[in-house]
Amino acid sequence: MAEANQFNAMTYSQYETVEGDHGCIETRRYTVLPLMYLHQVKCRWSGLQSLIQVKNHRQIKGGSLTQEKRYYISSLPMNAPLIANAIRAHWRIENNLH
Repeated sequence: MAEANQFNAMTYSQYETVEGDHGCIETRRYTVLPLMYLHQVKCRWSGLQSLIQVKNHRQIKGGSLTQEKRYYISSLPMNAPLIANAIRAHWRIENNLH
């Protein structure tokens, strides 16, 4: 519901990246909400500070568009650029292991 209302009247942090590589353009939008909106979740994890949604759009040159959403919880403060860098660093490590 918050996303449908474009996070209207909510406290949030947002950051977007666009990368082009290997014949495709990938856009990632990071939206970070403080846990004041999900108090029941905060009670389960000590130190939890933010809920993150990453919307990923990948356009292949002359081809298809794929879209996906991923969700994360974090002990980092509500700072979308900081969280975006942490998520990308995690996936770089993960991808290098395979």
